[in-house]
Amino acid sequence: MKSERIDHLTLRLVRNAAHRAARNGGFEVCGALIRDSAGVLCFRPLRNIATKPAKWNIKTEWLREIRKELKGGSSRLVGTYHSHVGGYAYPSQMDLDYYPSGFLMMIYDTMDKRVGLWRTLIRNGEGKLKAIAALCDSPSWKADDAIAYAQYLRVKFTNGEKRNA
Repeated sequence: MKSERIDHLTLRLVRNAAHRAARNGGFEVCGALIRDSAGVLCFRPLRNIATKPAKWNIKTEWLREIRKELKGGSSRLVGTYHSHVGGYAYPSQMDLDYYPSGFLMMIYDTMDKRVGLWRTLIRNGEGKLKAIAALCDSPSWKADDAIAYAQYLRVKFTNGEKRNA
């Protein structure tokens, strides 16, 4: 299974913000995933412009601005992230609508307090979703657990399992 390394410092900020937002009305947090020069995924928060709880929305213009800002440097925009307040850390159909092929999507599940990482692949009009193990340099984060969790999420997604908050 493919894996990606994520930055534990910016992840901590995302996790804290996600839990605060979930407690304050059930809103999600969201932002951009940026691969730094060392190949590590870092998180850049963006304002969630969704007007309803358990939804996320960002302006594509903001992603274009980030891509432009990073142009010529060693870091690059590789995807987005958002939190789920009541669902597993896999994308909903709404999450996948209009999502670009090849882009990464990271989802932080505020109930399991775990990360799901996905790559969307669209070929000949058919969409596929690949689970990726999210590795992190943290004493409490074990690589074997990350791989097992990615496989667990893939099964939940394939079976269309839902969870009530």
